[in-house]
Amino acid sequence: MDGYEIAYNVIMSDQFIMGGQLHPQQTSKAIRLCCVRSYVVTENKGKKLIRSQECIFHDQEGLFIHVHIPKDVVAKYKNIFKEGKVYGIRNFLCITNFFKYKTSPHRYMMKFKHDTLVKEYKRVNFPKTMFCFKSFEDILSKQGIDEKVLIDVLGRIVEIYSPLEKLIAGKKARLIDFVLEDSSQRQIKCTLWDEHVDQLMNKETDNH
Repeated sequence: MDGYEIAYNVIMSDQFIMGGQLHPQQTSKAIRLCCVRSYVVTENKGKKLIRSQECIFHDQEGLFIHVHIPKDVVAKYKNIFKEGKVYGIRNFLCITNFFKYKTSPHRYMMKFKHDTLVKEYKRVNFPKTMFCFKSFEDILSKQGIDEKVLIDVLGRIVEIYSPLEKLIAGKKARLIDFVLEDSSQRQIKCTLWDEHVDQLMNKETDNH
């Protein structure tokens, strides 16, 4: 029996909590979540030295939960999480969500440690809430919008401006502005930074 089979048996023997029950004093139970995003954060831009792995999950009620994996345990979990897959997780820490710009409105987030147990569930009836869309109307009116919580926006690019290089806070930054339009022809001007500039330019090239 390998480590993940042991983890499976341990997790299955416990009652799952929901995301809304996460609290620093409630970490003895397991939680079952669907992976929305998984990405690594490097020490500096353009560097390969990993500072942490960050993951966004949602529970069965669609509540988004952020998971922070410190660099000392990233190697153990780096290749485990796949977007859209469901996992049972146990032996985690629950800490205050310390990010300035958050992927979840939850007051707390989960932090992995060396003995955190993870098990993928391949046959489970679990809802998929992969995006947190906000309408252009809500964004323009700022109704129900927390500017420090990241959201998803869906629209058609109708105009792209030339990339610019600016000095911001003493550091060189590359940015590009573009205009998104929704089905009601409302428009929003957007800006992408640094490595995302080339991603947008490549998509524009592909469309031609």
